[in-house]
Amino acid sequence: MKYNVTITRTGGIVVEAKSIEGAISKVAEMSKAQNEEKAQLTGWEPSDAELLEDGE
Repeated sequence: MKYNVTITRTGGIVVEAKSIEGAISKVAEMSKAQNEEKAQLTGWEPSDAELLEDGE
């Protein structure tokens, strides 16, 4: 059987902004490389799986 497993990574990035919305927007505009450089991230964690192909 084949499964598509969702993985997530959590952590935080400190940014300066005038509001919560501004802070979220600023982080949303960051590249993956900027996230990797500036964030304090945990390891990858599996969160769920979806059956793609039943080989039985």
